[in-house]
Amino acid sequence: MEGTPDLRRTAALVGLVVLAALLATDLLVMDAVLTRYGGDLNPLGKALMGAGDAAAVKLTLLAGLMAFVLRQRVTRLRLVCAVWTVAGVYMTVVVVNAYTLRAASGAG
Repeated sequence: MEGTPDLRRTAALVGLVVLAALLATDLLVMDAVLTRYGGDLNPLGKALMGAGDAAAVKLTLLAGLMAFVLRQRVTRLRLVCAVWTVAGVYMTVVVVNAYTLRAASGAG
């Protein structure tokens, strides 16, 4: 069926859009943390933000994943599951960082 959209590809691309939104949110939260407290909440984030490369690295990885999904003739279910697993983990990281920022703001 030529006109039928690939639902797996669509699911993977929607997951990548969710990751892009989480990435933007994470960058805003990390900017607030650096502005207020001068440090990041994790060592990898601290190294990337300190070098000014966090946004570039994250955007490059996201663009690479998007290109990979778009170039596949057949999108495998395991790729869809991996994208949404990463989105779930990243959501957890963003929520924990935002909560930590809020808790630290209330304490300070």
